[in-house]
Amino acid sequence: MKFEGIRNRISVSESRAAKKTARVPGKKLSLRKEYAMQAKSLKALIAERGVSFDASTIMSALLKAGHAENFEYASTTGSGAMKSFKKLTSAGEKFGINKPAMHPFKTEARFYDETFPELLGVVVKQLSKEVDAL
Repeated sequence: MKFEGIRNRISVSESRAAKKTARVPGKKLSLRKEYAMQAKSLKALIAERGVSFDASTIMSALLKAGHAENFEYASTTGSGAMKSFKKLTSAGEKFGINKPAMHPFKTEARFYDETFPELLGVVVKQLSKEVDAL
């Protein structure tokens, strides 16, 4: 039948995908498990979890803790102006990914729901250090 060929192709594709592995620092995951580790924006995770911090506070703490960095680049409009974006460092990739954006060199930090509590622990620890230094 017509649909059996499609069904066979789908099952072959799924089995190939299951054999591939995804790279998450310190872990080896099948693609099926990676789908469970969807990367989301900080704003989405904050809203879902009801966290009191805002995205700006979290990113600032991650920057100071060395889990994110500010990446500067020359404007693509030719104006010569410098622009910047924040991206995760290799240490920060434990908590998420640098998702490619519209420009080939620019990325957007996205975070894993599963590691979000640990990420908040890093933020609280950084903020505590700042309070102690006052």
